[in-house]
Amino acid sequence: MNRPTIIAGIIGLAAMMAWSGGATALEAYRAQEVLFAPWGGDPGQLGLLEQAEGVGPQSLCTDEDGNIYILDLVNRRVQIFSPQGQYIRQTACGILAHDLRLGPDGEMYLLAPYHGLVEKYDAAGSLLTGWPISPDIWLIDGLHILGDRIVLRTALQTEYTVAEQGRALEPKQQLGAARSGLGGRVSGRRYGTRWIGDHAGSLQILDDGGQPVREIEVTTVEELGSLVYIGEDGAGNIYLRAELLGVPRVDRLKIFKYNPGGELLAEFSLPAGDITFIYRNLYLSPGGELYQLLTEPDGARVLRWTAAAGAGEGR
Repeated sequence: MNRPTIIAGIIGLAAMMAWSGGATALEAYRAQEVLFAPWGGDPGQLGLLEQAEGVGPQSLCTDEDGNIYILDLVNRRVQIFSPQGQYIRQTACGILAHDLRLGPDGEMYLLAPYHGLVEKYDAAGSLLTGWPISPDIWLIDGLHILGDRIVLRTALQTEYTVAEQGRALEPKQQLGAARSGLGGRVSGRRYGTRWIGDHAGSLQILDDGGQPVREIEVTTVEELGSLVYIGEDGAGNIYLRAELLGVPRVDRLKIFKYNPGGELLAEFSLPAGDITFIYRNLYLSPGGELYQLLTEPDGARVLRWTAAAGAGEGR
């Protein structure tokens, strides 16, 4: 092992000990495969379009019972599976959707950026209504339902409200209501991330007006490609995803979890070897379970990551 590698390891270890309080063990996360769906068009299968450089399922989420919803883009439908991965039913969707979220009463909200629309369906799959998206909103990164607001997030870490209390906002209103940072689930705070250097990024905690409150440095031994805010769980814990460079593709994503006070609670690696593009492959449940959608040559898998009972190494 050469000197730069040793120094980088020492720096990384020191940083991790500092964030974990030195003596406090981080939570250990474990993955369970809860669903496998082969490629195809039958119920319980997911569509794969190999001719288009690997287009397949685009997004996933869960309801309050733990049922898993997968947006099956190629077959133009949403498929619902039990928490144990058994097929339950499917609903058709008539638009080229890329992201899926559920409302409080089980309604399905579908984001179709190519159509410039967000559409709302009932639990049976019947279209209820839709809202246009301003053509001046760029780099849309996902759909979120925040109370009575339908919100779009962009890769520039800005949020735009498309509809409020069921009423569509005009394109100028959508742009005028833009907010810096990405909102949390429960805290009223907003978040941003930034890349600092090859081995460091930061989590920026903002107040509800988007003003900086605190910045937490995030360090990695491996070269850091990007750092992305995933969301808050129901307890206000904060989750980030780091993309690491120069390491095998089967293990090049890392999750960082912080408590509301900014203390590091967990740090663990995810597999990353998808054969298709996925619009949103991670979903964080209110209970803090992280669902990961993976695509492989024979089908798609869903892993559920949960904190193991008792203390662990967390990595």
